[in-house]
Amino acid sequence: MQPFNSLDGDGDADGETAYAAIRQLDPAWHESLRSLEAATLRGPLSPKIARLVWLAIHASITSLDREKVRECIRGALDSGASKAEILAVLQLCTVLGIHAIAVAAPILKESLDAHHSRIESLSGAAATPAIDKLKKEGFFNSAWLEIENWDPVWLDRFLAAGMNVNIKSVLGQRTIELLYIAIDVSVTHLYSPGTRRHIEAALKIGVEPEEILEVLKIASFQSMLSMQSGARILLEEID
Repeated sequence: MQPFNSLDGDGDADGETAYAAIRQLDPAWHESLRSLEAATLRGPLSPKIARLVWLAIHASITSLDREKVRECIRGALDSGASKAEILAVLQLCTVLGIHAIAVAAPILKESLDAHHSRIESLSGAAATPAIDKLKKEGFFNSAWLEIENWDPVWLDRFLAAGMNVNIKSVLGQRTIELLYIAIDVSVTHLYSPGTRRHIEAALKIGVEPEEILEVLKIASFQSMLSMQSGARILLEEID
């Protein structure tokens, strides 16, 4: 199984050039990466889920690697993923932006308190169905409380866009939690509050610990891709 298309040059033309460059520069090191990849992918995740995890990592705004996104989408399709499933993963990635609020809102609140200032609530009388639904299901994050107090309509619309009901019906909650873990633990994000929250949520709904571990290993493999662009550029500059 090759969920990554990362080392054998079976991605697009640019990817093949990059992999060839790695082999040319250090064949032994390239083989060590192949061995690491094999060890990474010996867990319980199906090829399709592994590829969707890989897609979520690279499609997230903290990585947004266009070359890898195309490669991952191709690999996911080859592994039996539907257009709806791939679209749902991309939609799921958009909710990552809420971390800007989760991190900064408490800091803003502390600063406002220190300056004896405040933000006037924009609550009005508008309904907040997305927030209400998440609270009822136990998925509302306490880190969002400040923005809910300041502008619940904005928060509701953001959550509604990133947590569309179709996403859950297409992917299922188990896969969603695995994808959230991958997004939060990726080496380009490393958002520990979200990682903890979604690991706990995954275990609560019966996700196997081995499945979570494999997601963590896949995310760790992301750093090995540093060689792809660099190796190709190095050979070009030498030439």
